[in-house]
Amino acid sequence: MVIKFKKYLEEASIVKGKYGPGHKLELSRRAPDNYVKALKGDIELADETDDMIEIGSGSASIIVKVGGKVYKINGSKSGINNAFNHKSGGGGKADTHKATRVKEAVSLLMFKHYQENGSPIKEEDVIELLPTLKAEADMYIEKFYDSAMLQLDSYKQLKLIRGKTLTFEFQGDKHSKQIYAKAKQLGAPANADNWNPADLWVFESSFASSIGSELSGIETLNELNFWIRKNYLMGKLVPISLKQAKGKSTMELINPIKYKNKKLTYDFNLNKVLIAGSLKSIFIETNSGFTFKANSRGAASNPTLYLEGTMKQENFAMGAIDAKLWQKYHGGKVLNGTKIEPTPALLNNSKNIFNKYKGVITKKGNDILWKPDFTKFDTTLQQRYIAAASLLDFVMSDYNDVMRWGFFTAMKVTDTNSMYVKIK
Repeated sequence: MVIKFKKYLEEASIVKGKYGPGHKLELSRRAPDNYVKALKGDIELADETDDMIEIGSGSASIIVKVGGKVYKINGSKSGINNAFNHKSGGGGKADTHKATRVKEAVSLLMFKHYQENGSPIKEEDVIELLPTLKAEADMYIEKFYDSAMLQLDSYKQLKLIRGKTLTFEFQGDKHSKQIYAKAKQLGAPANADNWNPADLWVFESSFASSIGSELSGIETLNELNFWIRKNYLMGKLVPISLKQAKGKSTMELINPIKYKNKKLTYDFNLNKVLIAGSLKSIFIETNSGFTFKANSRGAASNPTLYLEGTMKQENFAMGAIDAKLWQKYHGGKVLNGTKIEPTPALLNNSKNIFNKYKGVITKKGNDILWKPDFTKFDTTLQQRYIAAASLLDFVMSDYNDVMRWGFFTAMKVTDTNSMYVKIK
Protein backbone atom coordinates (compact mmCIF):
# COMPACT_ATOMS: atom_id res chain seq x y z
CA MET A 1 0.00 0.00 0.00
CA VAL A 2 2.89 2.38 0.79
CA ILE A 3 4.41 1.73 -2.65
CA LYS A 4 1.10 2.47 -4.37
CA PHE A 5 0.66 5.65 -2.34
CA LYS A 6 4.11 6.84 -3.43
CA LYS A 7 3.08 6.16 -7.04
CA TYR A 8 -0.01 8.32 -6.52
CA LEU A 9 2.13 11.13 -5.09
CA GLU A 10 4.38 11.03 -8.16
CA GLU A 11 1.39 11.18 -10.52
CA ALA A 12 -0.32 13.96 -8.54
CA SER A 13 2.87 15.94 -7.84
CA ILE A 14 2.61 19.68 -8.29
CA VAL A 15 6.38 19.94 -8.76
CA LYS A 16 7.32 18.68 -12.24
CA GLY A 17 4.03 16.82 -12.49
CA LYS A 18 1.55 16.62 -15.35
CA TYR A 19 -0.08 19.99 -14.59
CA GLY A 20 0.53 23.13 -16.59
CA PRO A 21 -0.25 26.86 -16.51
CA GLY A 22 -3.83 27.58 -15.48
CA HIS A 23 -4.17 24.55 -13.18
CA LYS A 24 -5.88 25.69 -9.99
CA LEU A 25 -4.27 25.24 -6.57
CA GLU A 26 -5.06 26.15 -2.99
CA LEU A 27 -2.93 26.32 0.12
CA SER A 28 -3.14 23.33 2.45
CA ARG A 29 -3.21 23.52 6.24
CA ARG A 30 0.49 22.56 6.16
CA ALA A 31 1.53 25.60 4.12
CA PRO A 32 4.26 27.67 5.83
CA ASP A 33 3.46 31.18 7.04
CA ASN A 34 5.43 32.95 4.30
CA TYR A 35 3.31 31.22 1.65
CA VAL A 36 0.07 32.07 3.48
CA LYS A 37 1.08 35.71 3.88
CA ALA A 38 2.01 36.22 0.24
CA LEU A 39 -0.50 34.07 -1.63
CA LYS A 40 -3.85 35.65 -0.84
CA GLY A 41 -6.45 34.97 -3.52
CA ASP A 42 -6.98 32.48 -6.31
CA ILE A 43 -3.82 30.50 -7.09
CA GLU A 44 -2.93 28.88 -10.40
CA LEU A 45 0.20 27.51 -12.03
CA ALA A 46 1.85 29.95 -14.44
CA ASP A 47 4.82 30.51 -16.76
CA GLU A 48 7.99 32.32 -15.65
CA THR A 49 8.19 36.10 -16.07
CA ASP A 50 11.08 38.53 -15.76
CA ASP A 51 9.49 40.30 -12.81
CA MET A 52 8.32 37.26 -10.83
CA ILE A 53 8.69 37.43 -7.05
CA GLU A 54 10.70 34.68 -5.35
CA ILE A 55 9.57 33.12 -2.06
CA GLY A 56 11.68 30.71 -0.04
CA SER A 57 14.75 28.73 -1.03
CA GLY A 58 15.43 25.19 -2.11
CA SER A 59 16.21 22.89 -5.03
CA ALA A 60 12.61 22.53 -6.24
CA SER A 61 10.22 25.23 -7.42
CA ILE A 62 6.89 26.02 -9.03
CA ILE A 63 5.59 29.20 -10.67
CA VAL A 64 2.20 30.47 -9.59
CA LYS A 65 0.04 33.50 -10.33
CA VAL A 66 -2.07 35.24 -7.70
CA GLY A 67 -4.04 38.42 -8.35
CA GLY A 68 -1.98 39.47 -11.37
CA LYS A 69 1.38 38.84 -9.68
CA VAL A 70 3.66 35.91 -10.52
CA TYR A 71 5.65 34.11 -7.81
CA LYS A 72 8.40 31.52 -7.91
CA ILE A 73 7.91 29.25 -4.92
CA ASN A 74 11.17 27.60 -3.85
CA GLY A 75 11.61 24.70 -1.43
CA SER A 76 11.92 20.95 -1.31
CA LYS A 77 9.73 18.86 -3.60
CA SER A 78 7.86 17.30 -0.68
CA GLY A 79 7.56 20.63 1.09
CA ILE A 80 5.93 22.31 -1.91
CA ASN A 81 3.63 19.35 -2.60
CA ASN A 82 2.52 19.34 1.03
CA ALA A 83 1.89 23.09 0.99
CA PHE A 84 -0.64 22.97 -1.84
CA ASN A 85 -3.76 21.02 -2.80
CA HIS A 86 -5.22 20.62 -6.26
CA LYS A 87 -8.33 22.78 -6.21
CA SER A 88 -11.56 21.10 -7.24
CA GLY A 89 -14.32 22.89 -9.12
CA GLY A 90 -12.06 24.76 -11.55
CA GLY A 91 -13.73 23.19 -14.54
CA GLY A 92 -17.35 24.11 -13.98
CA LYS A 93 -20.15 21.59 -13.62
CA ALA A 94 -18.05 18.61 -14.75
CA ASP A 95 -15.49 19.23 -12.01
CA THR A 96 -18.25 19.83 -9.48
CA HIS A 97 -19.70 16.39 -10.20
CA LYS A 98 -16.26 14.81 -9.98
CA ALA A 99 -15.54 16.55 -6.68
CA THR A 100 -18.91 15.43 -5.30
CA ARG A 101 -18.08 11.84 -6.22
CA VAL A 102 -14.75 12.09 -4.41
CA LYS A 103 -16.37 13.69 -1.36
CA GLU A 104 -18.97 10.92 -1.12
CA ALA A 105 -16.34 8.25 -1.74
CA VAL A 106 -14.21 9.52 1.14
CA SER A 107 -17.21 9.28 3.48
CA LEU A 108 -18.08 5.80 2.21
CA LEU A 109 -14.53 4.59 2.79
CA MET A 110 -14.50 6.15 6.26
CA PHE A 111 -17.77 4.48 7.33
CA LYS A 112 -16.87 1.12 5.77
CA HIS A 113 -13.44 0.99 7.39
CA TYR A 114 -14.87 1.85 10.79
CA GLN A 115 -17.62 -0.76 10.42
CA GLU A 116 -15.07 -3.45 9.58
CA ASN A 117 -12.14 -2.41 11.75
CA GLY A 118 -13.51 -0.20 14.53
CA SER A 119 -11.18 2.68 13.66
CA PRO A 120 -10.96 5.58 11.14
CA ILE A 121 -9.20 4.93 7.85
CA LYS A 122 -5.89 6.72 7.25
CA GLU A 123 -5.84 9.58 4.79
CA GLU A 124 -3.24 7.97 2.52
CA ASP A 125 -5.33 4.79 2.34
CA VAL A 126 -8.37 6.83 1.33
CA ILE A 127 -6.45 8.45 -1.53
CA GLU A 128 -5.19 5.11 -2.79
CA LEU A 129 -8.66 3.53 -2.74
CA LEU A 130 -10.49 6.38 -4.50
CA PRO A 131 -9.96 4.98 -8.04
CA THR A 132 -11.59 1.70 -6.98
CA LEU A 133 -14.80 3.70 -6.46
CA LYS A 134 -14.51 5.55 -9.80
CA ALA A 135 -13.47 8.69 -7.96
CA GLU A 136 -10.61 10.79 -9.35
CA ALA A 137 -7.80 11.20 -6.84
CA ASP A 138 -6.77 14.47 -8.52
CA MET A 139 -9.98 16.03 -7.19
CA TYR A 140 -9.21 15.08 -3.60
CA ILE A 141 -8.66 17.85 -1.06
CA GLU A 142 -7.99 17.61 2.66
CA LYS A 143 -11.31 19.07 3.78
CA PHE A 144 -13.10 16.01 2.35
CA TYR A 145 -11.20 13.81 4.79
CA ASP A 146 -11.74 16.29 7.64
CA SER A 147 -15.48 16.30 6.92
CA ALA A 148 -15.63 12.50 6.79
CA MET A 149 -13.86 12.27 10.15
CA LEU A 150 -16.53 14.54 11.66
CA GLN A 151 -19.32 12.62 9.92
CA LEU A 152 -17.99 9.41 11.45
CA ASP A 153 -19.10 10.65 14.88
CA SER A 154 -22.67 10.76 13.55
CA TYR A 155 -22.35 7.42 11.77
CA LYS A 156 -21.41 5.80 15.08
CA GLN A 157 -24.87 6.77 16.39
CA LEU A 158 -26.54 4.32 13.97
CA LYS A 159 -27.00 1.64 16.62
CA LEU A 160 -29.33 -0.51 14.51
CA ILE A 161 -26.45 -1.60 12.22
CA ARG A 162 -23.73 -1.79 14.84
CA GLY A 163 -21.64 -4.98 14.61
CA LYS A 164 -23.25 -6.19 11.37
CA THR A 165 -21.63 -7.17 8.08
CA LEU A 166 -22.63 -4.43 5.67
CA THR A 167 -22.58 -3.57 2.00
CA PHE A 168 -21.94 0.09 1.13
CA GLU A 169 -22.81 1.70 -2.21
CA PHE A 170 -23.60 4.98 -3.93
CA GLN A 171 -27.11 5.97 -4.98
CA GLY A 172 -28.06 4.02 -8.08
CA ASP A 173 -25.52 1.22 -7.67
CA LYS A 174 -26.41 -2.49 -7.75
CA HIS A 175 -28.95 -2.78 -4.91
CA SER A 176 -30.31 0.77 -4.56
CA LYS A 177 -30.77 0.85 -8.34
CA GLN A 178 -33.56 -1.71 -7.93
CA ILE A 179 -35.23 0.43 -5.25
CA TYR A 180 -35.17 3.64 -7.34
CA ALA A 181 -36.43 1.76 -10.41
CA LYS A 182 -39.35 0.42 -8.39
CA ALA A 183 -40.12 3.89 -7.01
CA LYS A 184 -40.17 5.39 -10.52
CA GLN A 185 -42.42 2.56 -11.71
CA LEU A 186 -44.85 3.37 -8.88
CA GLY A 187 -45.03 7.09 -9.67
CA ALA A 188 -42.13 8.71 -7.80
CA PRO A 189 -40.57 11.86 -9.35
CA ALA A 190 -38.32 11.15 -12.34
CA ASN A 191 -35.37 12.77 -10.56
CA ALA A 192 -34.21 10.21 -7.98
CA ASP A 193 -33.18 12.91 -5.48
CA ASN A 194 -36.71 14.27 -5.47
CA TRP A 195 -37.94 10.99 -4.00
CA ASN A 196 -35.04 9.97 -1.77
CA PRO A 197 -31.89 12.16 -1.75
CA ALA A 198 -29.61 9.57 -0.12
CA ASP A 199 -26.06 9.74 -1.47
CA LEU A 200 -25.04 6.45 0.14
CA TRP A 201 -27.03 3.30 0.83
CA VAL A 202 -25.94 0.83 3.48
CA PHE A 203 -27.38 -2.69 3.46
CA GLU A 204 -27.01 -5.66 5.76
CA SER A 205 -25.12 -7.98 3.37
CA SER A 206 -27.36 -11.00 3.96
CA PHE A 207 -30.42 -8.84 3.21
CA ALA A 208 -29.05 -7.19 0.05
CA SER A 209 -29.38 -10.33 -2.08
CA SER A 210 -33.12 -10.59 -1.34
CA ILE A 211 -34.06 -7.01 -2.28
CA GLY A 212 -35.24 -7.89 -5.78
CA SER A 213 -37.64 -10.58 -4.61
CA GLU A 214 -39.01 -8.38 -1.81
CA LEU A 215 -39.64 -5.47 -4.17
CA SER A 216 -41.54 -7.66 -6.63
CA GLY A 217 -44.49 -7.87 -4.26
CA ILE A 218 -44.81 -4.12 -3.64
CA GLU A 219 -47.64 -2.44 -5.54
CA THR A 220 -47.82 1.19 -4.34
CA LEU A 221 -45.36 3.99 -3.54
CA ASN A 222 -46.69 4.27 0.02
CA GLU A 223 -46.03 0.56 0.47
CA LEU A 224 -42.46 0.99 -0.82
CA ASN A 225 -41.87 3.92 1.54
CA PHE A 226 -43.17 1.81 4.43
CA TRP A 227 -40.90 -1.08 3.36
CA ILE A 228 -37.85 1.22 3.55
CA ARG A 229 -38.90 2.56 6.96
CA LYS A 230 -39.55 -0.96 8.30
CA ASN A 231 -36.19 -2.32 7.12
CA TYR A 232 -34.39 0.73 8.52
CA LEU A 233 -35.89 0.01 11.94
CA MET A 234 -34.84 -3.65 11.59
CA GLY A 235 -31.25 -2.59 10.86
CA LYS A 236 -31.30 -3.97 7.33
CA LEU A 237 -30.74 -0.73 5.40
CA VAL A 238 -29.85 2.94 5.91
CA PRO A 239 -30.21 5.63 3.20
CA ILE A 240 -27.71 8.42 4.05
CA SER A 241 -27.77 11.98 2.68
CA LEU A 242 -24.38 13.65 3.18
CA LYS A 243 -23.64 17.34 3.68
CA GLN A 244 -20.22 18.89 4.29
CA ALA A 245 -19.44 18.84 8.02
CA LYS A 246 -17.64 21.74 9.68
CA GLY A 247 -16.65 21.95 13.34
CA LYS A 248 -19.16 19.36 14.50
CA SER A 249 -21.28 16.77 12.74
CA THR A 250 -24.97 16.19 13.40
CA MET A 251 -27.36 13.43 12.38
CA GLU A 252 -31.09 13.74 11.77
CA LEU A 253 -33.68 11.16 10.77
CA ILE A 254 -35.92 12.65 8.08
CA ASN A 255 -39.16 10.68 8.20
CA PRO A 256 -41.65 12.54 5.98
CA ILE A 257 -44.75 11.31 7.83
CA LYS A 258 -43.54 12.61 11.19
CA TYR A 259 -41.37 15.49 9.97
CA LYS A 260 -44.29 17.38 8.41
CA ASN A 261 -45.87 17.64 11.87
CA LYS A 262 -42.63 18.66 13.55
CA LYS A 263 -42.57 22.04 15.26
CA LEU A 264 -39.95 23.98 13.33
CA THR A 265 -37.57 26.26 15.20
CA TYR A 266 -36.72 28.26 12.09
CA ASP A 267 -37.80 31.90 11.76
CA PHE A 268 -39.70 32.05 8.47
CA ASN A 269 -40.39 35.79 8.63
CA LEU A 270 -39.26 37.61 5.50
CA ASN A 271 -35.75 39.04 5.51
CA LYS A 272 -35.39 40.25 1.93
CA VAL A 273 -36.22 39.62 -1.69
CA LEU A 274 -33.44 39.66 -4.29
CA ILE A 275 -34.33 39.89 -7.98
CA ALA A 276 -31.52 40.19 -10.53
CA GLY A 277 -31.72 42.90 -13.16
CA SER A 278 -31.37 40.13 -15.76
CA LEU A 279 -34.55 38.57 -14.30
CA LYS A 280 -32.72 35.23 -14.26
CA SER A 281 -32.95 34.75 -10.49
CA ILE A 282 -35.32 35.44 -7.60
CA PHE A 283 -34.29 34.76 -4.01
CA ILE A 284 -36.88 35.07 -1.24
CA GLU A 285 -34.90 34.85 2.01
CA THR A 286 -36.22 34.30 5.54
CA ASN A 287 -34.66 35.47 8.81
CA SER A 288 -33.49 31.91 9.51
CA GLY A 289 -31.54 31.77 6.25
CA PHE A 290 -33.95 29.47 4.42
CA THR A 291 -34.21 30.80 0.89
CA PHE A 292 -36.82 29.96 -1.74
CA LYS A 293 -34.84 30.27 -4.98
CA ALA A 294 -35.82 30.45 -8.64
CA ASN A 295 -33.01 30.39 -11.19
CA SER A 296 -32.81 30.31 -14.97
CA ARG A 297 -30.18 27.74 -15.86
CA GLY A 298 -31.10 26.79 -19.41
CA ALA A 299 -30.09 28.32 -22.73
CA ALA A 300 -30.09 32.11 -23.09
CA SER A 301 -33.36 31.90 -25.02
CA ASN A 302 -35.06 29.77 -22.33
CA PRO A 303 -36.90 31.89 -19.72
CA THR A 304 -37.90 28.92 -17.54
CA LEU A 305 -37.24 29.31 -13.81
CA TYR A 306 -36.16 26.25 -11.81
CA LEU A 307 -36.82 26.09 -8.09
CA GLU A 308 -34.72 24.96 -5.13
CA GLY A 309 -34.40 25.58 -1.42
CA THR A 310 -31.20 26.41 0.46
CA MET A 311 -30.35 27.03 4.09
CA LYS A 312 -27.90 29.92 4.03
CA GLN A 313 -26.65 29.96 7.60
CA GLU A 314 -26.10 26.20 7.64
CA ASN A 315 -24.25 26.36 4.32
CA PHE A 316 -25.98 23.49 2.57
CA ALA A 317 -28.24 23.15 -0.42
CA MET A 318 -31.43 21.41 0.62
CA GLY A 319 -32.35 20.36 -2.88
CA ALA A 320 -34.29 21.05 -6.04
CA ILE A 321 -38.07 21.37 -5.97
CA ASP A 322 -39.70 18.96 -8.39
CA ALA A 323 -41.43 20.84 -11.23
CA LYS A 324 -44.49 18.56 -11.25
CA LEU A 325 -45.01 18.99 -7.50
CA TRP A 326 -44.73 22.77 -7.93
CA GLN A 327 -47.25 22.80 -10.78
CA LYS A 328 -49.66 20.71 -8.74
CA TYR A 329 -49.22 23.06 -5.77
CA HIS A 330 -49.83 26.37 -7.56
CA GLY A 331 -52.54 24.93 -9.81
CA GLY A 332 -51.63 26.98 -12.87
CA LYS A 333 -51.45 30.31 -11.06
CA VAL A 334 -47.70 30.81 -11.73
CA LEU A 335 -46.72 31.59 -15.31
CA ASN A 336 -43.37 30.20 -16.41
CA GLY A 337 -41.31 29.31 -19.45
CA THR A 338 -41.73 29.56 -23.19
CA LYS A 339 -45.49 28.98 -23.02
CA ILE A 340 -45.94 32.57 -21.80
CA GLU A 341 -47.42 34.72 -24.57
CA PRO A 342 -46.54 38.33 -23.64
CA THR A 343 -49.28 40.93 -24.04
CA PRO A 344 -49.37 44.60 -23.00
CA ALA A 345 -51.86 43.67 -20.28
CA LEU A 346 -49.60 40.94 -18.85
CA LEU A 347 -46.54 43.20 -18.95
CA ASN A 348 -48.30 46.11 -17.25
CA ASN A 349 -49.79 43.80 -14.62
CA SER A 350 -46.28 42.47 -13.92
CA LYS A 351 -44.99 46.02 -13.50
CA ASN A 352 -47.81 46.68 -11.00
CA ILE A 353 -46.78 43.57 -9.05
CA PHE A 354 -43.16 44.75 -8.80
CA ASN A 355 -44.36 48.15 -7.60
CA LYS A 356 -46.66 46.48 -5.08
CA TYR A 357 -43.70 44.70 -3.44
CA LYS A 358 -41.12 47.44 -4.06
CA GLY A 359 -40.66 47.94 -0.33
CA VAL A 360 -39.29 44.43 0.28
CA ILE A 361 -37.20 44.03 -2.89
CA THR A 362 -33.52 44.93 -2.52
CA LYS A 363 -32.69 47.66 -5.02
CA LYS A 364 -29.40 46.83 -6.70
CA GLY A 365 -28.97 46.98 -10.46
CA ASN A 366 -32.61 46.07 -11.02
CA ASP A 367 -34.35 49.35 -11.94
CA ILE A 368 -35.76 47.43 -14.90
CA LEU A 369 -38.40 46.07 -12.50
CA TRP A 370 -39.97 49.49 -11.97
CA LYS A 371 -38.82 51.41 -15.04
CA PRO A 372 -39.12 48.94 -17.89
CA ASP A 373 -39.02 49.98 -21.54
CA PHE A 374 -41.04 47.16 -23.01
CA THR A 375 -40.30 48.35 -26.55
CA LYS A 376 -36.68 47.31 -26.05
CA PHE A 377 -37.50 43.89 -24.55
CA ASP A 378 -37.13 40.87 -26.81
CA THR A 379 -39.63 38.04 -26.37
CA THR A 380 -37.43 36.11 -23.92
CA LEU A 381 -36.93 39.13 -21.66
CA GLN A 382 -40.68 39.82 -21.70
CA GLN A 383 -41.30 36.21 -20.67
CA ARG A 384 -38.74 36.50 -17.88
CA TYR A 385 -40.34 39.73 -16.65
CA ILE A 386 -43.80 38.14 -16.51
CA ALA A 387 -42.52 34.88 -14.97
CA ALA A 388 -40.63 36.69 -12.20
CA ALA A 389 -43.62 38.84 -11.31
CA SER A 390 -46.00 35.89 -11.39
CA LEU A 391 -43.81 33.83 -9.03
CA LEU A 392 -43.27 36.75 -6.64
CA ASP A 393 -46.98 37.51 -6.45
CA PHE A 394 -47.93 33.89 -5.77
CA VAL A 395 -45.37 33.49 -2.98
CA MET A 396 -46.12 36.80 -1.29
CA SER A 397 -49.91 36.37 -1.52
CA ASP A 398 -49.80 33.33 0.75
CA TYR A 399 -46.31 33.74 2.15
CA ASN A 400 -46.39 31.51 5.25
CA ASP A 401 -47.96 28.53 3.52
CA VAL A 402 -45.78 28.74 0.40
CA MET A 403 -42.53 29.08 2.35
CA ARG A 404 -43.41 26.15 4.60
CA TRP A 405 -44.30 24.08 1.53
CA GLY A 406 -41.03 25.09 -0.12
CA PHE A 407 -39.04 24.17 2.98
CA PHE A 408 -40.54 20.69 3.28
CA THR A 409 -40.40 20.00 -0.45
CA ALA A 410 -36.74 21.04 -0.68
CA MET A 411 -36.08 18.79 2.33
CA LYS A 412 -37.77 15.95 0.39
CA VAL A 413 -40.58 15.81 2.93
CA THR A 414 -43.83 15.25 1.05
CA ASP A 415 -46.51 12.59 0.97
CA THR A 416 -44.55 10.71 -1.70
CA ASN A 417 -41.03 10.93 -0.23
CA SER A 418 -39.07 8.16 1.42
CA MET A 419 -37.26 8.40 4.77
CA TYR A 420 -33.51 8.94 5.00
CA VAL A 421 -30.81 9.87 7.50
CA LYS A 422 -29.08 13.23 7.01
CA ILE A 423 -25.49 13.49 8.22
CA LYS A 424 -23.79 16.88 8.09
